[in-house]
Amino acid sequence: MSRIIVIGECRLDIDYPADFASGQAFARPSGLMASIALRLAAKGHNVLFLTEAAVDSVGDSVMQYLASHGVDVSHADRYTDGLTPLAACCRGAKPTLYTSYPPTDGFDITWPRLDDKEDIVIFGDYMTLSQRWSRNYLNFMSHVVSKGCQTVYVPGDISWRVSRVTKVMPQVFENLEMASAVMLDPDTCAYYFGTDSPEEALKKTVGYYCPTILFAGAGSATPVEVGKPLPDSLKSLVADILG
Repeated sequence: MSRIIVIGECRLDIDYPADFASGQAFARPSGLMASIALRLAAKGHNVLFLTEAAVDSVGDSVMQYLASHGVDVSHADRYTDGLTPLAACCRGAKPTLYTSYPPTDGFDITWPRLDDKEDIVIFGDYMTLSQRWSRNYLNFMSHVVSKGCQTVYVPGDISWRVSRVTKVMPQVFENLEMASAVMLDPDTCAYYFGTDSPEEALKKTVGYYCPTILFAGAGSATPVEVGKPLPDSLKSLVADILG
């Protein structure tokens, strides 16, 4: 059975209503890539999640939650000089993120062995664009590509964390170059590439870096494949990512 290696951020989200009299706040482990890891584990996949969390009560709780739901977090970077990220999410407003990262480079993980071309790597969201992660993360991804693993890039919605997308586009292009396919929806396609048409995005920008766009509209469980056809194993996995 192939492993699914997921790379990205995890954090704790605090969801609360604007009027506390109308409902209670609640906390949940979150982050786009953490959610994908949990979804794939629930579908029966062998999932290894490469992420980071502080050695604090929040980090312990998030790691324990992931592990209890079948996600292998044994290679996570548990840093001591900082705090696990928290996001305060008021309904109807952009989240407010609270972070305290160590001054050293992030993604200081013990590399898992990659000795099987059946291993699939899914990576994305904000941390794969972060300068704090870049050195260690790019070294590992170069190793992934050299081993011939299939890779899926999921950029996600970072608009609430990045004031101008032009600031991170060089890193986005680097990620595209390492991807077998990129997953987009109409909003993220327009945010990163200036069009909600996957055909136009592939022709004008994406195709110079990555051969395939997997495009899913709202609520779609089957993405449209634009560009180079993918192996059936990857198509099946993408359907499980969507849900």
